[in-house]
Amino acid sequence: MSHDNKRSISLYSYQDEYYDGKLDLEGCLRETAKTGATGVELLAEQMIKKFPNPIEDEAFRANWFAMLDKYNLVPSCYDAFLENRIFSNRTLSLGEQVNMMKRDIRLAHLLGFPVLRTLVSTPMDVIEGSLDYAEEMNVKIGLEVHAPFSLNSGWQMDIWK
Repeated sequence: MSHDNKRSISLYSYQDEYYDGKLDLEGCLRETAKTGATGVELLAEQMIKKFPNPIEDEAFRANWFAMLDKYNLVPSCYDAFLENRIFSNRTLSLGEQVNMMKRDIRLAHLLGFPVLRTLVSTPMDVIEGSLDYAEEMNVKIGLEVHAPFSLNSGWQMDIWK
């Protein structure tokens, strides 16, 4: 059996260098390419200053794709954080959470990502409320399995029904 495995690097790997000012977004992409990886996972909220506004700008996107071309990289995964407690006095409503997820799906699409990875804590009704839009945008939603959860810890049983 033959596999065409490829390597993708999460820009999370460079978060310390990014926050210390040793690398900017392009520097993170350059370092990713040096590893031999061909794919990149973007944590847009961490790596794009004034997120999400710049992604709406065509010049930003043109520069994004130019950097990917320069370093022979492809977008592999857009990491999304559903911030459902952005207000100190309440949790976002289901509609607000779905709209935030749809925003991230749209941004992933604009930046060329075929997959959006969301946190294990993302409520399933938010994901379900976003599926039609994700299909329309041709973006698959992947659910991160993160410690202390595992595929054997029981939390996934509601998902697999």
